[in-house]
Amino acid sequence: MSIFQPKERVGLFIDGANAHETCKAIRLELDYGKLLNFYKKNFNLRRAFYFTAYRPNDVNSEFIRAKLDWLDYNGFKLITKPTKVWVNNGDTVVKGNMDIELACCAMSLAPHIDKAVLFTGDGDFTFLIDMLQQQDVVVSVVSTRSTHPPMIADELVRIADEFIELADFAKEHNFLRER
Repeated sequence: MSIFQPKERVGLFIDGANAHETCKAIRLELDYGKLLNFYKKNFNLRRAFYFTAYRPNDVNSEFIRAKLDWLDYNGFKLITKPTKVWVNNGDTVVKGNMDIELACCAMSLAPHIDKAVLFTGDGDFTFLIDMLQQQDVVVSVVSTRSTHPPMIADELVRIADEFIELADFAKEHNFLRER
């Protein structure tokens, strides 16, 4: 199912908002501890990044902060920033894009890894994947095509060296919990 090679140097990049929405769409919950242990046990994991923006005054902020604290304490390099909120024509707009942060971290780590594993379906990462491949980094993208509409942009599936269906991969390696 996967083109991973034992002991290859791997960088793990999780687009937190996208991974959350993908898991919600397939009605499964990712166990980040088991996921991290899988990569540590089977590969030379150089870094595991988790990227997310958060609403500082959100009703669920205690839950969100506890999750972020857990990730940070348990081996993930946490990259976060507060969302920006403004009103545009009477509509409240919330923005918290982490694409630049993820791309910068991936390119910075590229000389030190053989493979990048991106947990995202965001088509904005197509150019990043191309740039990583030009640096001889093999890129796997983890998301799902099983929903309607799919949670992954077609251009990501096309450009990635490997597309991994999240539910199948997680069930095979036992790092999903049913919601």
